[in-house]
Amino acid sequence: MRWTKKQAIDFLWRFGQLPEQIVDDEKLTGLRQIDGSAGPASITEFKFAPDTGSPIVYWALDLSQDNSPDLEAAALGQVQKIAPGSRLQFVKIAEDRGKTLALVQSFPQSRLDALVAERFGLSRAAAKSKIESGKVQIDGQAATKPSREYDIDGKIDLLPEPELKNTLDLPILYQDEDVIVIDKPSGILSHSKGQPNDEETVATWLAARNPKTSSSGRSGIVHRLDRGTSGVMILAKNPVAEAFLQKQFAERKVKKTYLAIIEGEPKESEFVLDLPIARNFRRPTTFLVSQNGKPAQTHVKVAQTAPMKLHSLLELRPTTGRTHQLRVHLAYLNHPILGDTTYGGKKAPRIMLHASELELTLPNSQRRSFKSKTPLEFTQYV
Repeated sequence: MRWTKKQAIDFLWRFGQLPEQIVDDEKLTGLRQIDGSAGPASITEFKFAPDTGSPIVYWALDLSQDNSPDLEAAALGQVQKIAPGSRLQFVKIAEDRGKTLALVQSFPQSRLDALVAERFGLSRAAAKSKIESGKVQIDGQAATKPSREYDIDGKIDLLPEPELKNTLDLPILYQDEDVIVIDKPSGILSHSKGQPNDEETVATWLAARNPKTSSSGRSGIVHRLDRGTSGVMILAKNPVAEAFLQKQFAERKVKKTYLAIIEGEPKESEFVLDLPIARNFRRPTTFLVSQNGKPAQTHVKVAQTAPMKLHSLLELRPTTGRTHQLRVHLAYLNHPILGDTTYGGKKAPRIMLHASELELTLPNSQRRSFKSKTPLEFTQYV
């Protein structure tokens, strides 16, 4: 299985590792054939340099002559023999052009300051400052170089800052002895994704109000709204209520409705997007539609369209809860959410995404629906 650069790039594209088929072959280096001493497979190794992060090493294996009962384990075992120091991630096995081919890759990495910024909801500058001041630990050891690269899913701890006074005033829609339902404003972080940082979040607000939760993580946070997303959010006041609500979200028994302002107008007035979503290894803090991703479904309905079809107000009902699901799905349709510059949306005062309704069963066995009014800033577009 001796390939040219063009053939290797075509292989990555057919195996769902590249969003576009046409890629500069200068991004692919280190192409070499490895003998079969590690096992019966023919192995080709090459490196691909994404736009961000370090190059990813790939191993393509021809397993057509391998009779192992578990081909995935066989592929990983053979690569481990020739790259013993690498952390490996199995990608896929498929019949391809008459051969049984497998793809294994080294685990993707990214700069520490980018990882800290994403993991803890900080700006890049704030992440850099915390790293250089010794407040970031990797596997229990201080890490002080913002540019050093680490595994994107590695263990990162952010040492706590002195306790903050809680000054947030979050609107409460409902509360009882088990839960609090709030109307989260845009710009407020749900939780810090780890140890406390120097920013107040919904988690720290809940901890200040309720002694049965803790601000040292995401205690009481049973679902998450992105920083820029506003709207209905339910919080648990105790561990029993937290487990009860988490189970409903996991079993998809919660009905969620969002409103979004998008650019343009979709061709259909009502439709379902059934598009799997995976992490974008070329930009590790983002996600994309990929055949190798996890299932994701969103019901879309056009509620209103602005004059000249410049913008549309959509009603979105996701049946799954993938990270950035609504943002990724709409960007894939070339109708990104206004203000969502991460996924190609035009600049706006905020990301125009709002959790308008949440229907679920409370720990007291009552089925309830909680609603939040459409933000005033939406009215200037439709």
